[in-house]
Amino acid sequence: MTVKASSRSGIYYETETEDATESNNNKKNNPLLLPTICDVTVPSTVDAAVKGCRAVIFAASASKQGGTPSAVDNIGLKNVALACIANKIPHLVIVSSGGVSKPDSPVYKFLNIFGGIMEEKIKGEDTIREMYANLNNDKDDNSKSSLTYTIIRPGGLTEDPIRGVSEIELNQGDMKSGRISRYDVAKLCVEVSFYPELTGSTTFECYDGDTRKGLGSVGMSNILKRKSDPSSEQVTGKERVGNSYKALFSGLEKDALAVTNVTCWDHRRNAACYQPVIIIKQNAT
Repeated sequence: MTVKASSRSGIYYETETEDATESNNNKKNNPLLLPTICDVTVPSTVDAAVKGCRAVIFAASASKQGGTPSAVDNIGLKNVALACIANKIPHLVIVSSGGVSKPDSPVYKFLNIFGGIMEEKIKGEDTIREMYANLNNDKDDNSKSSLTYTIIRPGGLTEDPIRGVSEIELNQGDMKSGRISRYDVAKLCVEVSFYPELTGSTTFECYDGDTRKGLGSVGMSNILKRKSDPSSEQVTGKERVGNSYKALFSGLEKDALAVTNVTCWDHRRNAACYQPVIIIKQNAT
């Protein structure tokens, strides 16, 4: 999905796949695509893949195709972040999961059955926040202080068509979730890299506004595909909506560990937009 979103935005990008035949076919079908093969559990392959990119989208996770939650969602993410920092990649965008910071919630307990995946995801998130905060605190080397990250925590993923920015609600604090199309999440991943001054060093949840529920009831609501009732829904005060992505991202709070020094720029009008975006979809086995 992120591949399609990047392509539709006119972005030159690389993508990882474990299937060489698939890579060659994709390259023939899309001149903006440069397929590469890497394994997030093997740091040397990640380092080679991210060189020269302006952003990296980490959408990998443990799966039947290979890799445990610890190896991919935690250590694998750290490997990618280390490569991004070493190569001075401006923006690392990470797809995590709603409810990941609330171990007592039904969502966390259910998903964590699968190899402790939620536990490993939050460990990975925390590691990223600490790594990037340390960059800003390094008085001996401030050359990497402008590097940043964004952690996106989607609600339940659907195969529905993209609904668009005006239907999305963002939140912070991991108190609410809902459902959201994979296509909308993919588009979010691409768009956050255009607004680092707004999205840098932030963690936020995303879901369709008309599906929002508290974490205590969102699981069953998603299964039954219920709509939210605005009159009875808890308000956190951190809801964000907008008719454009810039408006949607405006007002996001920086993470507690973050001390940002990100310069505002728009890659749509900057020569830097010709640097590729690399999308890490899954680890190769």
